[in-house]
Amino acid sequence: MRVPRVRFTVRGMIRLMAVIAVALFVAREFWDGLPPRSVVEGIPGRIERLRPGMTWEQTRDILGLESSWFRGGTDARLFVGGGNGHYAYENYCVRPMWAVVVNARVRGGPPGPVSILRSTAAIHLRFSTDPESGNWRKDYSTQLVHASFSSDSGTIVEMPGTR
Repeated sequence: MRVPRVRFTVRGMIRLMAVIAVALFVAREFWDGLPPRSVVEGIPGRIERLRPGMTWEQTRDILGLESSWFRGGTDARLFVGGGNGHYAYENYCVRPMWAVVVNARVRGGPPGPVSILRSTAAIHLRFSTDPESGNWRKDYSTQLVHASFSSDSGTIVEMPGTR
């Protein structure tokens, strides 16, 4: 049996290096999952563009909420939201949810391990709303009060002028 002959040319080596470089770039971008790292790293810049008093629709457009990162969004999905009529809050997960074990008191008992869902990257929004309006998202009296971005359980950036 003959051993195949391999020729290393300059052109072949350049192609091999280009393939390796692209593979390393793609691995770095998508190592933590979707959306890629460059999209998540751009969220603090989007948060800094927000101003108090913006409507929910303006906030959605700037942050790219519930819009695919292929189309310029952040791929952030609503995880939890609520309110009491005067305020509304929403938390959006940018990265997938993971089960995490933390120590917490349950029903006043001693601290113990509790499993919770947590995202490694999340956007937190709070709005001032009119209790008389039916759909606070479409109401023009709804005003953005607070916006922040957290990653790995630490706040990275807050909206300028947050109260």
